[in-house]
Amino acid sequence: QQSSLTEVVYDMCLSGETLFAGTATNGVVRSTDNGITWQQTSLRGITINVMDNIKGRVFAGTFGNGVYYSDNGGMTWQNTSVPEAPIFNPVAQYAFSTYYVASSEAIYVASKLEGTWRRDTLPKPYSTGSFLPLSSSRVLNAHTLSG
Repeated sequence: QQSSLTEVVYDMCLSGETLFAGTATNGVVRSTDNGITWQQTSLRGITINVMDNIKGRVFAGTFGNGVYYSDNGGMTWQNTSVPEAPIFNPVAQYAFSTYYVASSEAIYVASKLEGTWRRDTLPKPYSTGSFLPLSSSRVLNAHTLSG
């Protein structure tokens, strides 16, 4: 247990009463007392770029190790099999069955977390800078690298 958080933090999310922090070098840490003390989770030793919570399921997007998720407050983590590209955007879920994640290279889509992820590449000069599930026919909200 740490008395304070001394890691560089790239992103945070809240799940119930637990605060999760994705760190630059030590994976995911969590706090159950509003950030006064922090505990290391079992996802450690890697860079976490983005954290997200979808209905109690906590996601951690890594820099080169894919996307992990936890259903038990960070006690254990499962790899989603998203290819090992840097993940810069949170996981999005549409209609409770399709998942989307944006890496530095592409958008990946899967009908379930444990399934196969399909790569959808954006044409240049677009970036996978951001995306939102807008409707059943529109999922991406991409922008150019220049803004």
